[in-house]
Amino acid sequence: MNVTYLGQGTRTDKALQLLTSEQMFSEAAGGRDDAPDIIITITDGRSNEPKLTKEAALKLKASDVTMFAVGIADSVDLSELETLSTRPELVVLADNFTTLDEILSPLLNKTCTVIQELQINYQYVPNVCKGGNFANGVAVLPYPGDCTKLIQCYYSELSKRTLVVIRRCPLGEFWNQNTSECAPSWKVQCPFDQCQGGCEQGSQWDNSLTEVDGVMTYPMEANKRGYFACDKGRSLPKCCPKNVGYVPGVGCSLSLNADLECGPESSCGDGVGVCKKVPAWDNRNSFLELTQTLGYYPVSCIYTDFNIVDCRCNVKTLNDQYHDKSSCTPYFQTNISEDCAEEVYQVPALGRTFEKSAVTIKFSLSLSSPHFQVESIPESQCQGCVGLKVWGDMDTINVALGNKQGKSQAAVLWRNATGDLDITVVIHEGMITFGVTQGRYEVVTSVEALVTSDTLKCSYRVKTKSDFKNTCILSQLQILNCNYGFDDIYNISS
Repeated sequence: MNVTYLGQGTRTDKALQLLTSEQMFSEAAGGRDDAPDIIITITDGRSNEPKLTKEAALKLKASDVTMFAVGIADSVDLSELETLSTRPELVVLADNFTTLDEILSPLLNKTCTVIQELQINYQYVPNVCKGGNFANGVAVLPYPGDCTKLIQCYYSELSKRTLVVIRRCPLGEFWNQNTSECAPSWKVQCPFDQCQGGCEQGSQWDNSLTEVDGVMTYPMEANKRGYFACDKGRSLPKCCPKNVGYVPGVGCSLSLNADLECGPESSCGDGVGVCKKVPAWDNRNSFLELTQTLGYYPVSCIYTDFNIVDCRCNVKTLNDQYHDKSSCTPYFQTNISEDCAEEVYQVPALGRTFEKSAVTIKFSLSLSSPHFQVESIPESQCQGCVGLKVWGDMDTINVALGNKQGKSQAAVLWRNATGDLDITVVIHEGMITFGVTQGRYEVVTSVEALVTSDTLKCSYRVKTKSDFKNTCILSQLQILNCNYGFDDIYNISS
């Protein structure tokens, strides 16, 4: 890269913006998903545009770039150097240019130590936010392989934590990365559209497509009556008649479990589509909303906090106040089993003070292999109760909750899951929220619950298994009679 020397001034912001605009860490420029991205900024003065410098540095940090800062002589601004570094200990100072050789060895040692730490993280943390165009700590990217979903990445400069929320567009719509909006499926040129291709182009159709009345179709993930029909390489949203569900391989077929609503008659729940509310990172009791005249304007959540996953202020019912998170304690908890040969736990029936309260199930796992399974099986005498299954493969961690009447399933992107991690399942207000947390990363998604928390009254047997026999993978199991939530991104202390 050729950069013209301006001869005067310190435009650190321009240098950082150039790294982003030229996509210096992209695959085309030699970047690799399995290698950490590192920037070392060397400066001998204060930036002429400190605000723009801070914004440019934040975008790079939010894209998982680790930043070092080297300050030379007395004219540097220590607070700005800390802005140019991922954390304060990655700032290195030199008295003058002639002493740069003296700091080279300590700088290399710090760099190597950080690389070793990051390489451990990169074994299991998916870098899905890489390349995102962050503004106010938020970026939106397409979900790989699925046109109906999008990824919103949240990065807090205060806590140095990243929250990844997988959202879905309203029924019948695809995510349009060019406009940063969900739009009717036939209006979006999505690279993952299953209807793309043809005889002359090489069809992308697979076994998930079904021919109905001479038209290729495939199911909508979020609605049992909904399906997409292929027309000239685009997907058109369709609905089976009421009391009729779409069955892959068959088409529309009579079904007692078909959704009552489909298409325009269906309602959009909280967290559906892109969330345009921006967290106020220094105050979880408010958020920022973009206005035409005032720009981002703060909005207060009255007597509650802003829920990033649901994209709304939490609704505080009497039940929620009774089970405040600060006093949210497990009604059941177990630690490592002494006998790992058959890791089985007996969980008693859930005793709740309020029938409509949320249920949170939290698994703390220690994995040596990404292939694992945790299964919660209701006792045989329990009628209508549901089973819970969590399992992992090389690219995702999955959850399924249901019984013979129906099953809800969700997945989060998580490559090669190993090490210590927490898996949390929250059932509340007709939704299942599923999250995986490891270190400073958390990936969360939500799906409609085909069962309610009222059905979790049975006693259960919890069993685990992995590729390594006689190895405990479940270090702790907690069940809480409340919505524990996903807001560790605000947590500065850990």
